[in-house]
Order: sequence, then C-alpha cells, then structure tokens
Amino acid sequence: MDVIDARPFVELNTARFRLRRILPSDIDVVLRGLSHPAVIAHYGVSCDSLESTRRQMDWFEQIWAAGTGVWWGICGPQCDAPLIGACGFNDIRADHRRAEIGYWLLPEWWGQGAATECVAATLKHAFGSLGLHRVAADVEVDNYRSRRLLERLGFQLEGVRRGCERKGGVLLDLMLYSRLATDPDPSAPGPGDVRRATAADVDRIAPFFDAYRQFYGLAPDLRLARRFLAGRLSRSESVVLVAQAEGEVLGFVQMYPSFSSLRAARICVLYDLFVDPPSRRKGVARRLMQAAADEARRAGAVSLVLSTAKANAPAQRLYESLGWVRDEGFYEYNLDL
Repeated sequence: MDVIDARPFVELNTARFRLRRILPSDIDVVLRGLSHPAVIAHYGVSCDSLESTRRQMDWFEQIWAAGTGVWWGICGPQCDAPLIGACGFNDIRADHRRAEIGYWLLPEWWGQGAATECVAATLKHAFGSLGLHRVAADVEVDNYRSRRLLERLGFQLEGVRRGCERKGGVLLDLMLYSRLATDPDPSAPGPGDVRRATAADVDRIAPFFDAYRQFYGLAPDLRLARRFLAGRLSRSESVVLVAQAEGEVLGFVQMYPSFSSLRAARICVLYDLFVDPPSRRKGVARRLMQAAADEARRAGAVSLVLSTAKANAPAQRLYESLGWVRDEGFYEYNLDL
C-alpha cells in the first residue's frame, strides 16, 4: 500500500495553541486523559495503566513512521506547556487520498473552543500539505459534543452504521461524517470583512441598532440609538464588531464585559446581533458570531453568554450550530427600576 511520507514531523500553530509531537514525557497526561470517565465515555481507546498508555504512545510513533497516520499533542504556546489533549489522523491512504480523524481533550478544557481551533488546523494541514481529499469520522449517536464540533467544521452526515462497534459488551451504532477538500470551509473568510467599530462608526451602525430594537417590539428612535452607541463606544463600555463589504455595513454584533462569580473569571455578554435583511443567509451572522468569540478570547473571557426570544428559531439554530448550549438549569429574572 502506498503511504504518505509524514517526515519530518510538522508542528502546527493556532491563535492559542501549539500542536506538537507527543513525547515520552507526556505519558502521565495521556494516561489521565485516556482513563478519565468523561473522555472515554465516547472515545474508542482507553488506558488503565502506564503500560497500556505506553503502547498507545508507541502506536502514535509507529503510524507516523509508516506514514499511515499522524497525531499531535495539544498544548499552550509556551515551550514547556503541558498537554491538554491530542488530535490527528489514522488510516491514511495515499492511494485513495483519505484518512480518519480523531481527537480528545481533558474535560477542564471543554467548552472553550480548543477542539474546534485545533481540529481546524489539522484539517487545513490535511487538505494542504498531506494532499488528502477526504477526511472521515465515526461518532457515537449520543456524542452530541463531537457531532456539533464536526458540523461546525463543515463535515456532512453520510448516514448511520448500525451495530458496527462493540464497546462494553454492547453493539453501538456510529454516525459517519465526512468532509472533502472541495467542501466549503466554514472557517474561511465569509462575505465581507469583520472589524472592531470605533466612535467614528456610530452614524453607520445606529440604523442597524435601531432596527434591532424594533425587532424586539420597541418604537423606532434613531436619535436614541445613536446616543446610546456613542456613549458606549466613547467610554469603551462595549465592543461592537461590524461586518462590511465594499464599504457597506452588512450587520453588527455588540457585547459587554462582565464577570462570573461562580467561575471567578471574566465573561462577555453578547447582547445584540443584527444583519441587514438583504445580506441574510449568506454567512454574515456566522462570521460575526465567530469574530465575537475570538474577540472575547483575546480579552481573557472564559465564556460568552446571551439571551434570545423563544420564538427566534433561526437565531437558535445558528447559535447551536456554533456550539452554544442552551441553559436548562437556571431561570432568568428581571426587575424594572
């Protein structure tokens, strides 16, 4: 069988992480990850000792040496940063230009966009340097986190492979996802640019902000919209991102800095999202939401929170496709003063 020559080992870098070779010194972290009940609940490999972990790490080296796979350890950008997970490709077939993808993260890193960021980097490498045409993934039916991750990254569901894997004495159905090199890349720049607004943009954004308030049943008041935006932007009390194309504003998103007592950390409240009706269904809202998440990460926030109308189904579908999870555990209260 022809194989892809994976040497020399290529490190990958994202905005927040470094993807490097998995080293013998990483064995304790790999064991902790691949023995953690939350990780192995939906993962096909588990380890229960240093010896079984060593065999797994030997396998990483074997498939890389043979050119039939390549796995990266995920860590921070610092030289001595510890691993937080791993991702990579198995069963690389150069003759058919295909591979299978896998990934896992320590649970304390779940919900922070790390998997999305790192898997996206490996896909770019796969469709570029490795010359692959197809990347596939098998996912257990109730592994909703992984399904959302793949869908965010442009994978398409091909079907369900019934009773195809035995785990814990039970035959499982697996959902088969794939992405081709010719499929749209959701992480690629969409229509128009997204940039951070300044006080000089108030007159251009105010009509959109006024339309946003009207959507929620408030009377038109462009003067109020302009005054409110000017106050927030001039005092740096909010962050407004605008999407534009050929100098025309297509939409905006606004978020406010805040804090979470329970997490003892900074968060951001994403309050406003509005896209001009002629520009809808073209990826503008998705780009704005992704840019808002990037902006919040740069500010050191550990999460974004938002509220939306129960009847606003299109917005809910967008949020969930981007990995947002609806809160089922808390009620929201308001007190008018």
